[in-house]
Amino acid sequence: MSRFTTYVMNNATSFIFVIVSVDRYIRICKPHNQPISPRGALIGCGIAAIIGISVSWPALVMYGREELPIKLPNGRIIQGVMCLVENEYENTPYPFAFFIYLWVGVSGTAIVIITMYILIGRAILQRNKKKRARSQSAQATMQKYRNASNSTDHEVFLPQTPTLGPPKLHCNTEDAAKNATPSEATSESPMTSPISPNGSKNQKGFSFPRGVALSVASKWSKSKFRGGRSTLMLFAITVVYVLSFVPFLIITTIRTHVGSSFYPKLSIQEQVVVNIFIRSYLINNCANPIVYGFCNSQFRNECKKLFKWMCCRGEGYLNRGSSNRAGGSSMQEQRGQ
Repeated sequence: MSRFTTYVMNNATSFIFVIVSVDRYIRICKPHNQPISPRGALIGCGIAAIIGISVSWPALVMYGREELPIKLPNGRIIQGVMCLVENEYENTPYPFAFFIYLWVGVSGTAIVIITMYILIGRAILQRNKKKRARSQSAQATMQKYRNASNSTDHEVFLPQTPTLGPPKLHCNTEDAAKNATPSEATSESPMTSPISPNGSKNQKGFSFPRGVALSVASKWSKSKFRGGRSTLMLFAITVVYVLSFVPFLIITTIRTHVGSSFYPKLSIQEQVVVNIFIRSYLINNCANPIVYGFCNSQFRNECKKLFKWMCCRGEGYLNRGSSNRAGGSSMQEQRGQ
């Protein structure tokens, strides 16, 4: 039953990672399309569980008690029991066909996931390239007006153009600093008009703050990887899962193909290595918190809160214990008196 549960969880997780990669692809590469809703995600998890059970049911039939002869140093031979393929299925083609079947499933899901994340990575690189170009253009424009403002006694005079609304006589520097965005800096606006060093009656002026270019650049740098951070985290989790499951699948396939002579041919050191890598799927459970900790600040904050709560709870328990002991000793003293 434990083998069946292991296969169900791993196969269902593979399909869930496919759903996650498709959702990431829709959100990043097709932003105008409807992403997977919470109800759709719940349905997808149910389908993943059904698929995991449907592709793992042979493990219920094939796995069981396998007796292995173990030779002791004194020459005695005892029968050991392991949870492996049952003896009646050991020399049949069914176990090997089952693992080939799993290999096909893992390869298919890996191809889909890799394709999705390649498309996602290409879209993110193109988007970041455009952002860098806009940021550089904004910095150049801001620097130009800063230099002009310094050379004209901190005033930049722009030609007044006829507009439908009433003309603005003066632009507050603080409002300009707050409202300045990269899109406004690169778009066609009065800011991109020719600069006249001398003021006139038909000109309007405003002083441009010196720190706007740097503030705009910092906004772009902070938001550069904001959209791709969660995608990077999910991609890392997917890679860890695939890499942790592949060694287990390789060893079990070889062991099934070789048969009962697989373990006796191994040395003690080789048996230790095999028994470690045959449980490589457990690495995924240990690596996920590390990936979350590196990529998700909210996860780190929640872990800190949990750790503080546990420490405070432990201190409260110790304080209550010390107070109870103090109360008991005082009662004993009163009784003695």
